[in-house]
This record gives sequence, C-alpha cells and structure tokens, in this order.
Amino acid sequence: METPVALCIFNRPDLTARVMARLAEVCPTRLLVVADGPRPDRPEDVALCAEALRIATSPTWPGDLRANVSETNLGCRERIAGGLDWVFDEVEEAIVIEDDCLPTLSFFPFCAELLERYRDDRRIGAIVGTNLSGERPDSAESYFFSRFFYPWGWASWRRVWRDYDVRISHLDAVRDLGILDSAFTDARVRQFFDEKFSAVQRGAIDTWDFQLGFMLLAHGSLVATPSVNLVRNLGGGRADATHMTEEVSVGTDATEELEMPLCHPAEVVPFRRADLAVERICFALRIARE
Repeated sequence: METPVALCIFNRPDLTARVMARLAEVCPTRLLVVADGPRPDRPEDVALCAEALRIATSPTWPGDLRANVSETNLGCRERIAGGLDWVFDEVEEAIVIEDDCLPTLSFFPFCAELLERYRDDRRIGAIVGTNLSGERPDSAESYFFSRFFYPWGWASWRRVWRDYDVRISHLDAVRDLGILDSAFTDARVRQFFDEKFSAVQRGAIDTWDFQLGFMLLAHGSLVATPSVNLVRNLGGGRADATHMTEEVSVGTDATEELEMPLCHPAEVVPFRRADLAVERICFALRIARE
C-alpha cells in the first residue's frame, strides 16, 4: 500500500503487536511511528515503552520506516499533537491509527481511495473508520458525510492539519459567530460539546482529538464516514487505559468489512439522520455521567 500510515504508540506492547500484525497484511510502504516516553511515576513504563517501540519499529515487510520518539512522557495531548505535526511535515497525507485501534483490512483501501478522491476538495476535512451512528445510507453508497469526527482510525491531509490548534485559541470567536449554535440541533448536545471544548482549552483534559473535531466544525468541513464500522477500539476497560478506564460501548462495537469497489455518494452533503443519531448518543453519554 502506497499511502503513508502513522502509528501512535505508548506503553502497551500487546496492543502494538496486534496493530502491527494487521499492518503486515497491507504492507504500507511508508510507516511513521510516533512514540511517547515513560511516565516518571511508573517505573514499569520504561520496559513497556521500550518493548512497544521495538515492536513498532520492527516491521516484517520492506519499506520506509521513520520514528519520532520522545524520551520523556509528554502525555496524550502534546505527544500526539506534536507527533502529527511531524507526520504532516513529512508527508502530504496519511492514515493515522493509535495502538489501541484495530482496523479491518478494508479500512486501508477505503482511506487511500478517498484521500486521493478528495485531496483538493476543501469541503472534506477528514476520513474516519468509525460509524458511531449505526446508520447507513438508504442506497448502496459505501459512505456518507458527517459533521462529526472520531479519532479511532482516520485519515487527512497536510492542508487540513496545518490549521490544527491544540489550544483551541479561537473558541470564543467561534461562539460569537454562532457556529456552535448552528452545528447542533439539540441545545443540550451543543452544551455538552461546548463544555468539552472549554475543558480542553483550559487544559483540564489531556487529549488531542476534541481540538481536531472543533476545527472541522469551525471550518464547516465534512467527514467521510463508512456505512459500516471499520475500526474497533481495544483500549476501553483496561487498567492501563488513558481515558476509557471503564467498560464502554462507544467505539468498541464489532466491525465489518466494506465491500469493494466503493460506491460513492452522489452529493457532498451531511447525512442528517446519522448526525442526529450521534447527537442522541452524545446526550445519552452526558446523562450517564451526571
């Protein structure tokens, strides 16, 4: 596979091994590894991070391997954000997966084809492998367009990433323009996301992905989303999980293979039924945590 793949790893060599085994089935010719360092209060991390890095930088197929490794622990926010700055300096476009995200085989040609198809289409900001809504187009189309971004296996271009802002510096300006008001039909869901964005801005959440989702909403960019779920999150409920420390169903559903060749949508417009379903899921998550 010619499309570059970026793999972000931490301290979970068992998960890294599973993802590398899947990558060995598609043999990307360019692999860019982003690795975080051990946490200072977890002495066991030294060996775990070293083993995860060894596995990620020992592919069983030929190709161009590059690694961006932090000797110290930067955390999810700074490590992935900074690592992806490096990735998109190296390549014009990439498929991005983290060590706890296991894609199906069809995820890779799906992303690769859409990266080429929408390379210069400014309406499209990202391609994701997760169908959180459970909705499918009524026709035979292989994917649809959504306003929502999911970080569990995705792809995008340098043209998009160069506008990424890990600090969400323009949150107040986006609020004043009413962009968040128009993005969500349910005021309660809008408040859910507004609170998340505010927490990220003040550094209360050690994450990088809400920032990209915010940027895409602020720019009115659409996200190409498969009609079936192509990525399973393996990290939920593990003792070493970064955020998903409890058993959750979001992003962990069983996956399916997408039939090839792809059937492309006739129009580049949001699939409203799917977005409404995601709003209901987000509202249910908020109620469950209150």
